[in-house]
Amino acid sequence: CSGLRIWLGDPSAVRETYFKQNFDAHPPRNAQWRDRVVAGTLQRVIASAEQILAALAVTLRTSIGPNLADPFAKTQAFMAAVVLEKLAGQLVASAADAAAGAKEHSELVQDLRTALQTTPNLAVGNALDRLAELDCDRNWNVLIEEIHAQREALGTAHESLLSQVRVVMRARLNRALAYSS
Repeated sequence: CSGLRIWLGDPSAVRETYFKQNFDAHPPRNAQWRDRVVAGTLQRVIASAEQILAALAVTLRTSIGPNLADPFAKTQAFMAAVVLEKLAGQLVASAADAAAGAKEHSELVQDLRTALQTTPNLAVGNALDRLAELDCDRNWNVLIEEIHAQREALGTAHESLLSQVRVVMRARLNRALAYSS
């Protein structure tokens, strides 16, 4: 328990005597960790969630998995490493994905408003306004339903509006599925 508190950086648990007595007898195995112990004191390490997940995945893959005797447990360790790597990748990409989604959303709303100027439609316009206010799945669904429901009223603009929405929806889906394969 004391070792865990020290590892987590609890200053009340860090004692010079601990390091003086135990550091030479039990040096840290990880070179990165070794660099954090300087002159018998623990330097606080601030890591992002992505870094922690990636480090856990490496530990599972290189230290824990190979040392397990049970084939089922070994498989589980390696699969957990894969899941953690994918989750870390998603966290790394989340800011860029959100920015790309916001950009595509605003561009689509602008393009659809421009297209609706030539063929005005109140129901589709209202659905588009809701989507412009809040980018959520429900508002996307309502917009697509209204475009389909107003097929006759929109005439030739129907397919154009729908194809613009499809392109953005496909890009959203591609970003969501990037780490599932």
